[in-house]
Amino acid sequence: MMKEPKRTVNIYVCMSLMEIYRSSAVHRNRYHENMEFFIYSDFKIDLPADIMSHLKMTYQFQAVKYDQNYNQGIKRFTGWSRHAKQICAVIKYVSRHYFRVNLLLFHDNWAFFPAIIEDFTKIKNASEIILLEDGISLYNPYRKTKERHLFIKKMLFRVLGLSAYALTSGGIGWNKHLSVILCQNPDDPAFEERRKCVPMKYEGPMFTKESLASFMLKLGIPQQLLDEISAYDYIFLTQPMEEAVGSRLYLNITKEVLSCFQGENKIVIKKHPRDQQNYEKWASKNVSVCDESLNAVPAECLINYLSGIHVLTFSSSAGFHMKDRGKSIFLFRLLNDRDYTSFMETVIHSGPDVCIVNDIEELKKLITELNLKKSGG
Repeated sequence: MMKEPKRTVNIYVCMSLMEIYRSSAVHRNRYHENMEFFIYSDFKIDLPADIMSHLKMTYQFQAVKYDQNYNQGIKRFTGWSRHAKQICAVIKYVSRHYFRVNLLLFHDNWAFFPAIIEDFTKIKNASEIILLEDGISLYNPYRKTKERHLFIKKMLFRVLGLSAYALTSGGIGWNKHLSVILCQNPDDPAFEERRKCVPMKYEGPMFTKESLASFMLKLGIPQQLLDEISAYDYIFLTQPMEEAVGSRLYLNITKEVLSCFQGENKIVIKKHPRDQQNYEKWASKNVSVCDESLNAVPAECLINYLSGIHVLTFSSSAGFHMKDRGKSIFLFRLLNDRDYTSFMETVIHSGPDVCIVNDIEELKKLITELNLKKSGG
């Protein structure tokens, strides 16, 4: 009598709906023979209750609550330690039921993730640790860190059970425990040095119409909303830009950008899940704001589902990875912020589907050109 084959499980640690989607796509592309289990950390974003309910009905899914009371001052270190231990406890519990366990995550050097990685290596049936792409951050160049009070912080991390690697690493994808990095562009020149440390492989097709439609259904998004937004020519992806350049500058430039849409030009605003700004004040016959239920939907999923729509963004990764879905128009040079613009220039470059405008007049000219192209002029 043949024995039941010993199973392998992939445990995906995610902090956003985009990461859940990418995990699901990677699993379908590369690991469909394995079991799958999703851990959702709400460290950044609390998912709406209805979406969380839909996810629990369609996936093996465990949400691990982060206590926001730990976000301030020295308490944040305690919070990271506590959260890492919660996630590790789930990983260890799931691992007990499988012969081999793979850990897949999107961060290897930030906050509590190095502690999770190092704890995972101690599990006897632990196999591979796989880093998945988290937008443009993976493509950033290596930077030496300059932590203040490093010795004291290292001591504190050791006491709390955190990894000091989080204090000294200079970028994503350099952790010695990684088995492989999966991404869209494994041959990108940004990985020249990293490839010497860890293999880089193609993650597979991410945004197919079928997989996107399936994911939207699992989130409980009505088809009617998708049909309504598909009638627009442009979508503006907002971001919590006040974290980088301040609210006043961001909102002033945004107002100028939206004023460019007149006549037959129609643009819809999709808010970033962490963006707290009110855009309804700028709504007009040409400018609309997405239904609130779509705000939680990953921008990459939405725009790749809406064939042909043009994207405007200051720096969203969604525009960076859009493939054959209209133009991606980046606005970061309009902010006139030296540090932020300098950073963006290292990761975003113009191309057939990517436009970087220098000022409002150039944006207006580009919109006119796209209108002529659409009309066959």
